[in-house]
Amino acid sequence: MKGLFITILIPLLLVGCGAPTLQTEVAPAPFTAEEFAKVDGSTVTIPLTESLAEKLLAIENGAEVIKHNKTSQAIRNLIEGKAKIIFTTHPSEKEIAEAGDQGVEFEITPVVRDAFVFLVNDKNKVNSVSQQQLKDIYSGRITNWSAVGGENLSIMAFQRNEGSGSQSGMLTFMGDTKLAEVPTERYMAGMSGLVETIIAPDNGAASVGYSYYYYVNAMYIKDGVKLLAVDGVEPSSENIQSGAYPLAASYYAIIRKDAAKDSFARRLLNYVLSEDGQRVVTECGYVGL
Repeated sequence: MKGLFITILIPLLLVGCGAPTLQTEVAPAPFTAEEFAKVDGSTVTIPLTESLAEKLLAIENGAEVIKHNKTSQAIRNLIEGKAKIIFTTHPSEKEIAEAGDQGVEFEITPVVRDAFVFLVNDKNKVNSVSQQQLKDIYSGRITNWSAVGGENLSIMAFQRNEGSGSQSGMLTFMGDTKLAEVPTERYMAGMSGLVETIIAPDNGAASVGYSYYYYVNAMYIKDGVKLLAVDGVEPSSENIQSGAYPLAASYYAIIRKDAAKDSFARRLLNYVLSEDGQRVVTECGYVGL
């Protein structure tokens, strides 16, 4: 097995530290549509990459040149050289190891702030839970909403599929606490499917799931969804920006460590970190660095 290499420019989810210094001046070489076809990423970063393409290529529809293959496939595409830069949630330890096995060293840079959130049906009377209560729910120690101030109702705790950005985030949140195994039908293959399941009338106030703040607040807005406060702090743009909300997350630009200084990947990364690039981030509705 080849040596495992990894360069991480920020700690994993939930670990706070300073953000990278923004570049004040960026004068990238002209970008091309052919280069942007080598961009990939998570579902939740689609608005960002499409907006970058629209601005830097002076086109009206970035979707014409960019296709996101979701987190796990985007990471594989970067390893295999099919993508040059990807915008995703943090790769899992398993994905990092797979890259190392193939002699690929990642360079991982945070470009957007977000938050990991837990969502319930708005019929649920519970408004706030602690981190420990969430871990107890998802490990199977707490099985009834009455244990956290809700109704006498069995909890239906939904999870995401392995390899998804949301599931990687959940595993990071759980730490050494093992996730309970649940029936196959409680593993959701997509974020939209999870949201729809939470608000389904058949599930009512029993269901709970997890996602990212930007997705449920800007990309897939649905009536009937309620985001739980964690440790008494509600997820909001202001609380994410200030660091008050405890489940901080980031979206990352990931390139191969050996990418040349003048490569498309590094030029686009530098642009996103610039003041102009961060303006694109905030104009999309994300929380900037």
